[in-house]
Amino acid sequence: MKTTDKKNPFRRLLLLACCQLLGLLMAACGSKDKAGSTAGEHAPDQETTLTVYTWGDYFAPPVLERFTETTGIKIDYQVFENTAELIGRVRSSPGKFDVIIADDSVIASMRDLSLLSKLDLGEIPNRAQLDEKFTGLPFDPKNELSLPYAWGTTLITYRTDKVDGQPDSWDLLWDERFKGKIIILDEGYETLGMALLRRGFSLNTENPREIEQGRNDLLELFSRQDVRMGDYEMVRAELKAGTCWVAMNYSGDAALDAENIPNVDFYVPKEGAPLWVDSFAITRDSRKREAAHQFINFLLDPVQAAENTNFTYYSTPVKGALPHVTPEIAGDERIFLPKEVMDRSAFYAPGKSERNLLINTVMTEINKVWQARKNTGSAETASAMDQNKETVESTK
Repeated sequence: MKTTDKKNPFRRLLLLACCQLLGLLMAACGSKDKAGSTAGEHAPDQETTLTVYTWGDYFAPPVLERFTETTGIKIDYQVFENTAELIGRVRSSPGKFDVIIADDSVIASMRDLSLLSKLDLGEIPNRAQLDEKFTGLPFDPKNELSLPYAWGTTLITYRTDKVDGQPDSWDLLWDERFKGKIIILDEGYETLGMALLRRGFSLNTENPREIEQGRNDLLELFSRQDVRMGDYEMVRAELKAGTCWVAMNYSGDAALDAENIPNVDFYVPKEGAPLWVDSFAITRDSRKREAAHQFINFLLDPVQAAENTNFTYYSTPVKGALPHVTPEIAGDERIFLPKEVMDRSAFYAPGKSERNLLINTVMTEINKVWQARKNTGSAETASAMDQNKETVESTK
């Protein structure tokens, strides 16, 4: 279990050095999992560049370098800031991207928009390494379009020098003592999901009255608490600057922030939390399907998967990876959740069209409130928004 009094900003540099040494050893010896499948089985193709589109800092650099060394396939790593950008760019430039990694709700949306192509599971032998808890989920029950890369929770991160005691609830976001110091993630299902869980409702409720209660609670939060919306980089920058005291965050980013920023900690709320799986998928118009399958198979190798977890702090769904994950991360129950916490939490499940329409209506309303506040907000809010990009760069 990580503790906030043992932060080491040089830990990742040391980890990268170890990764590079491991890479040299693996280049000489090859990498095989317990089932005997190799991380890279095909002859190098020096002409191929594979475009991968996902969140920033989502791979340990030596893993990508090793993939290129093993296969000859170069990686063009493209980054989006939010999932709306991902969907929009793939729709407008469908042939530009080959592999995307995104959460369950996005995979479902892109499936409905016919933006993805079916996987050839026979070309991904390392899929046998996946924990069954993270396959066959409602958004892709046969894994025809996607395979899991990482999983985690949406939870709360906070400044321990501003928040007394040991908070354990979503209620912290509604605490008036922190007015003007709260950031909510700009992700619709996550935002409404935490409001529903706070009330004891299902994350995937179909009940219009419960969704309406979540709406009312969010409107109260935004109108009364002077809340701002942003992404994980904004949360990180403002936690460091001291302009944010309480925020929604993703588990891996929260763990990294607690590791590297003084007086920052995080917790999974007692009411439960949204669970999510970020999954590999191949775009409909990719012309590099063979290379895309090689990439997915390589990253599902247990050693590669563990190395990415050690770098990102996000949980891996690859069963054989856990022995290679550092004990500090593997033993942190906020990252690898125990059964009782998993039972209180839930993955996104696609709902009926009426429910989806209602949720979209609610989040459109919330975003309008936020945009109106941002445009006419306090000088402090405007200044924080203007300075965010510079602050983010200084924290990388």
